[in-house]
Amino acid sequence: MYLIIFFGLFRGIGNGLVVTLNPVLIHQHFKYQKATATGIAYAGASVGSFALPPLIEYLLGAYGFKGCFLLLGAIILNGLIPAFMAKSPPPAESPVSPNKKVNGKLVLLEPKALNGVSHANELTTSDEPLATEPLVVKDETTGDISKHQIIIIPNPSLENEVESHNKGPNSVPQNGDYKLIPMCSSTEVNNPTRCPVLGSTNPISLFQKMKQREDGVFGQFRHTAQILTNPVYLAICITFGCNVVNFIAYLTVIVDFAKDRAIDEPDAVFLVSAFSVGDLFGAVCLGWLSDFKCLKRKYTIMISYAIMGGLLLYLPMCDTHAYFLGISILMGIFNGCVMTNIPVVMREYLGLERLAVAVGLGHFFVGVGQLLFPMLIGYFRDNVGSYDHLFTTLGVMCLTCAILWLLEPLLKKIKPLK
Repeated sequence: MYLIIFFGLFRGIGNGLVVTLNPVLIHQHFKYQKATATGIAYAGASVGSFALPPLIEYLLGAYGFKGCFLLLGAIILNGLIPAFMAKSPPPAESPVSPNKKVNGKLVLLEPKALNGVSHANELTTSDEPLATEPLVVKDETTGDISKHQIIIIPNPSLENEVESHNKGPNSVPQNGDYKLIPMCSSTEVNNPTRCPVLGSTNPISLFQKMKQREDGVFGQFRHTAQILTNPVYLAICITFGCNVVNFIAYLTVIVDFAKDRAIDEPDAVFLVSAFSVGDLFGAVCLGWLSDFKCLKRKYTIMISYAIMGGLLLYLPMCDTHAYFLGISILMGIFNGCVMTNIPVVMREYLGLERLAVAVGLGHFFVGVGQLLFPMLIGYFRDNVGSYDHLFTTLGVMCLTCAILWLLEPLLKKIKPLK
């Protein structure tokens, strides 16, 4: 019970927080070379696979079970020192489009029509969603209640007039109300209608009201739904899950599989170390392929999965130690390459503000797969009697992921839930 609670539950919670937040912190501090930085961070697992097993074996023999856990906990606590020394990430810069300039101001318009004049073109001509959700406002003069939206009016001729009106004589923004500009004429820009937000006891600005709508519980659920209904994100989750399953399954069964093929046990055990060497190289050294624009990240992932799929399909036909050794090294290289690029791809498609939720959801789905996959391994070993079909299944999974990234342009056209 002690191990279940403290080593299982509490360690699992801490590990989940660290694994989820590490990619976010890396992407907050690194504007460029994100895949290389992620690979260096993940390289600790590969280095630990060499250093920790003999250390744990020595600690168990010298200090016993409890003493070994106590000393390992003390070693892990040393990670708090660099965590406390880490500086806060620099403030995020606003994205700037070098090829597109929009001259205009934020004004409040009805979503459909005002005074018989339709503004549908202003809401649909832009490639990006410039309008907010409808806000309920009340006209102080007439008492009318209606719904309006904030949009950008690309009208350079009104820029100076709107700017001068918004600044006012003292250039102090007014809290508690905002300006409703029903038509794009200079007369109405100079004489806007005052429309406070309904249901507001204390005066708040329009953008504070919008932020409250986005940061509330409903807003968080909506953001989660947008992530889960994003086809590209689902493809990334499938890719991530396949990578973790390959990693665990390969290291779990490769020694037994090699021994079944008459490979000596010391040579079979060395295959795990060979995989770790390849994983370290792939994580640290192959990130520059995408960081320096030598190859797009989606093509890096697609090619890596295609190669891993071919290797896994060929593995049941191997019968010499040299073939097993070469496949183990190559599997480690491309596994590390995929693992370091997945968080970067998530950031590119979903944005930094959604990366933590996206990584957390991805690890949740991967965790469910990790609970189910050992039963599949046991089925092939106990019922089938061989791991041949297991590696064939893993190879087909990898090739499916490669095809999935080949269809990425089509997936991007499917719009997620708004």
